[in-house]
Amino acid sequence: SDLRALALEIQSLPGSFEGCVHNCCDLQDVDLALKLVEWGREVLGGKVYVSFGIHPTSFETFTPAAEAKLKEAVQACGDHCVGWGECGLDYYRRASDVEEDPSARTRMKEVFARQAHIAIRRGLPLVVHSRDA
Repeated sequence: SDLRALALEIQSLPGSFEGCVHNCCDLQDVDLALKLVEWGREVLGGKVYVSFGIHPTSFETFTPAAEAKLKEAVQACGDHCVGWGECGLDYYRRASDVEEDPSARTRMKEVFARQAHIAIRRGLPLVVHSRDA
């Protein structure tokens, strides 16, 4: 009901609502992102879009299984998936990890590179997060 009220409010605004993009960058939120896109199809004329990826502050969760789940979500959304990410490098929030284990920086870069390759192979724009990097 909150989303229906939001849709009514959006539709009552002056001008035209061209759409919005939700960044889903955490595995636990994939199912909610899929529901949001479906809601957008039902209530907002398909004007809700999404991007999928793994945020750099949780780069360790980018496993082969996570990659497969994200790719399945991209497939399920079809043309409503308009990007890959938010992914990138964040040496600010992970500063203590990088100081304690310098290989964390390397692993974060590797995960970012893997996600960039996915975006390129799928022809999707890359949504990049960069902080103190």
